[in-house]
Amino acid sequence: AYRWVHSVTPAGNNIEIIESLNGPHNQAIRFNSQVAYLSSTGNPYAVASTTLSGPIPSGLYGSFNTLIDSYHMVAVGGDRVVDRSAQHIRLIPHERDRYLYSLWVDRETGMLLSMNTYLPSGDVVEQVLLTSLHLQDQPLAEVQQLEMQWEESPQPQSTKQQSISNKWQFDTIPSGFSLERPSY
Repeated sequence: AYRWVHSVTPAGNNIEIIESLNGPHNQAIRFNSQVAYLSSTGNPYAVASTTLSGPIPSGLYGSFNTLIDSYHMVAVGGDRVVDRSAQHIRLIPHERDRYLYSLWVDRETGMLLSMNTYLPSGDVVEQVLLTSLHLQDQPLAEVQQLEMQWEESPQPQSTKQQSISNKWQFDTIPSGFSLERPSY
């Protein structure tokens, strides 16, 4: 279970927060293109990124055009998710070594409402489902407060980046994959 907040503030800042609601407290905060990861079990750190590491694959944050070389996209039909009109889309991999996805996208906003991830065998690996969706014209007070705090105070630096050199090097990356974040 996660709580996910996304807002563009009146100042033009793109702020996204995702936090776990079960188990140890983990929170990721994206402020434009910087992401801070905060955990009750480890030291905070920040990385440059336009996507959060969370339950939604980073490939789904961009344009579907980036997926064309690896997946067939099939509009299956309409559905209703969280009492909203949704378009069901299947992402079927060209090769059998990739996951297959079913996505339900809100017809009005384009927001992902639900996602199932399947093995090539058809077995479900993971399900993501919004249980409620609240759309607002103005950012939440929490987001506005975070915006003020972020601009006033230094953010966590990545101790991992500074203390550990990359030991993994990639000669090739499979078709359809791109290196999103360096390994530490």
